[in-house]
Amino acid sequence: MKKRSMRAWRRVYFEAGRLLASGAALFVFYCEVTGSQATRTLLVGLLTASAATNTYSSLQITQLLATIVKDPTAMATTLRAMAPSSGTPFVAYLDVNSTTNQVGLQPTACTTPSDADRLYEIAFVQPLLATALGHLNLSETFVIVDCSFDGRVSADASTLKVFIVDDQLENFTSFFIQTVSVTLPAQHRTTTGGAATMTTTPLASMQLSEDGTSVTSSHVATYQVAVCLTFPYENNAWEAVTLDAIVPPTGQWHATVDATGEWFSFAGTEGIYRGSIDIQASFDYYYWALPADPIAYASSIEYFDAHVFKDSWGWFRCFIGLGISFNIGVNAVVALLVMLNLWLHDGLVWLPDLYPAIQRRALLRAILLLADAVMGNWWYAYQYAVNQGNYRTALVGTLYLEETTRDDGLMVCLAAVYIVADALRLRLQLAVVALAYMLCFSYRLELVNGIGFFASVSNAYLAARFDENLIAGNGGMDLWTAHENIETNYTLILTECTWLAVAIGIGVAFALGVAVVVAIDSRVRGTRHVVASRRHSSVSSFELMTISTFPFCWRHPTPYPKHHWSNRSTLYDELSPTDMENTSVERSCGRIAAQVYGFVAPHKDYELRDGTLFVSRSGVWLLGFVVVDNRYLVGIGQYLFLVLNVLVQYPLVQIYAFALDDDVVSKRKQRLFYYNLTRRSVWRVTLRPLR
Repeated sequence: MKKRSMRAWRRVYFEAGRLLASGAALFVFYCEVTGSQATRTLLVGLLTASAATNTYSSLQITQLLATIVKDPTAMATTLRAMAPSSGTPFVAYLDVNSTTNQVGLQPTACTTPSDADRLYEIAFVQPLLATALGHLNLSETFVIVDCSFDGRVSADASTLKVFIVDDQLENFTSFFIQTVSVTLPAQHRTTTGGAATMTTTPLASMQLSEDGTSVTSSHVATYQVAVCLTFPYENNAWEAVTLDAIVPPTGQWHATVDATGEWFSFAGTEGIYRGSIDIQASFDYYYWALPADPIAYASSIEYFDAHVFKDSWGWFRCFIGLGISFNIGVNAVVALLVMLNLWLHDGLVWLPDLYPAIQRRALLRAILLLADAVMGNWWYAYQYAVNQGNYRTALVGTLYLEETTRDDGLMVCLAAVYIVADALRLRLQLAVVALAYMLCFSYRLELVNGIGFFASVSNAYLAARFDENLIAGNGGMDLWTAHENIETNYTLILTECTWLAVAIGIGVAFALGVAVVVAIDSRVRGTRHVVASRRHSSVSSFELMTISTFPFCWRHPTPYPKHHWSNRSTLYDELSPTDMENTSVERSCGRIAAQVYGFVAPHKDYELRDGTLFVSRSGVWLLGFVVVDNRYLVGIGQYLFLVLNVLVQYPLVQIYAFALDDDVVSKRKQRLFYYNLTRRSVWRVTLRPLR
């Protein structure tokens, strides 16, 4: 009874392990498919949806408006008292008084200095407003600077925001300028420029809030937009333009010049590219909100970013990713057909192990990925590291297209652990390593922030690289723009891939732990069984070790001598009658089932029937073959092509297979023609123990 119970538990363990392995293989398939789709998207370029990323607030302007609404006469008196007696334009600064700690106007400058203060002096503001607002008589207005404006506080000299009230205190205008990049399709030209957006609100439309510290307005804001194509280098005439849409669908505003009818686009830009933004690029288009509420516009400038990805050299990664997903998909389809036939004809429930047949291809895929990185000067890895690093350090960054990162990282992790497992002759559960990888990927930002390699060095580099987007204005306004990057920072890549190193480390530690536990367990419990072929027991014997401790299974055959058939090329030194070691099917296939290592689910490779050794059903699948019509042994990867040949009755693909004589496999492969099978018999694909 106890032995029967142990056999039952053993069977449950085997089936559960294979089910987990198949689930993990399907997860790999999902990652490969989604990763390849994302890579294909990169080939033609991708523009993400716009998202709010930053806000420049003006915290004190609503308090000033509340003061004006409460007592406009007193405020008019204050402003006129500050104005020069000559009546020339001047700037009043709204700031917290250092003595009274109250918000008020002061005539000279903001209390706390900023590197951007040069933009808010009358010498810069007056000529700028004179060209941008030619319809206003500046001698009859008051210009107000909110010293709490985040653009000024952060010394962002690519922005300028001032407020204008007329001397009768009837209208209030919010005026904002941002340096931008301009695309002129008719001229086939891209240039820099300045964009000014302004809205005027009647002060009579404003009402005090309940606490009297701010205001609301019943007025719906309408905006005037002007663009100067020589700005910020020359403050020439500003052209009035009409926007196609207040909210640009592509991250760039499209507009028409009112005077000439020329159509163009403009937006702020930030990011990197190599060669050209049409070849390899990772940058942002950004614009700012133009809300219907004029008080909201006065109190804050809300930025929206749309990220652009482009990698014209990503086609190679696309192909190598499709190869793995295609092979896993083929294995899954063939496995389903085998399961169906075994259930219908033999009443057996068999669960497949999908990954072992393609794990060597996965290793090759990781090697090719490394080759692609070297050939592309590590652009793909570098732009990923820059985006993740910027996002992690609260700079302008994105985690978009994480499917590509997840896929490539998984392949690298599985390849590294497979190399260790193969070297130590181990069989590991794929689900364990895949789960560890997904946990590391899901918490990658936390891992980098917590234990990132050279994180402080990389953070400093990210801050310096971000400033490279800035072109100094030499006394005027600065320009934020995407810039060319030709050097790869490998330290940054290492930092941002800390999570991948941790995932690989967990996988390798798991493999080493399995090796240690199995070695100790085998010595203590002595779970070694010697199985010998009764036909030539003196020659064909090997040790088969099975450790039934979840979640791994380890098989360790006795090393074979140098003259063994598996240690020589049978292409030039064919099998002879003396080569009787192992089973016939293994000798024909050129591979020993017990020596398939890596990510292999628990199962029995062999069965002993009446003193004769057979490769089990799962062992035949592990060798990479299926039985068709009980007459042919066909490679898993070739079976669907065989079906196609038979269905169309034409040799679209040449198929080679081993002939079967009951349970004995032919020595060599032979050409399998479509007329050797019928459209009905070709679907009889199954597995059976073979000698």
